[in-house]
Amino acid sequence: MEKIRFITDSASDMNSSREDVTILPLHIRFGEEEYADGVTISHKEFYEKLIECDTLPTTSLVSPAVFEEAYEKAVSAGETVIVVTISLPRIMKAKSSS
Repeated sequence: MEKIRFITDSASDMNSSREDVTILPLHIRFGEEEYADGVTISHKEFYEKLIECDTLPTTSLVSPAVFEEAYEKAVSAGETVIVVTISLPRIMKAKSSS
């Protein structure tokens, strides 16, 4: 059976408990403090900070290098990769293992 790996960013709000899903965190900045979405800040903490903080947060996309690393890891494990994101910085082509 073909193994499939889904790679997405944390903006998808997917449940990370699935073994076949890799979720790469967006970066959230509240003033000088930076967090990895779902890793160093939970949704609950995000909304608490949103209420408490005087400035609105900013976010940044996952870098192409981080996507490429996750993609290459999956391909080298023999997995077919499906990438779903808000915005994909570039198209990645599968490398043939044959």
